[in-house]
Amino acid sequence: MEPAALAWITAGFAVPAILVVYAFLGVDRRWAVAAGLVSVLILLILFAYTSSIIMALYSAVSWPPDPALVEKGVAYQRVAAGQLAAASFIIGMLAVGYYMEISKREGHE
Repeated sequence: MEPAALAWITAGFAVPAILVVYAFLGVDRRWAVAAGLVSVLILLILFAYTSSIIMALYSAVSWPPDPALVEKGVAYQRVAAGQLAAASFIIGMLAVGYYMEISKREGHE
């Protein structure tokens, strides 16, 4: 699978997942956490798949290193960074939502 295709798959999943988690934060924190957990797990599975592709590209035997393989490896690294950023964003949204909920209670500090 090409890096651009994998990036589009990641974005096609991450953006709706972020919107669903955000929508659930306003309704019920339990549903938001459940949706966030499932979303982060799927993003981490995509990250593991991308990491295996990166390792396969960089462990290919060639001397001198093939510039095309290095270029493709860097493109996959960018996709992996986007997957981790999306997972981190979802976790951050859940943390802020949890803080907003406990800040409504008296004596939370």
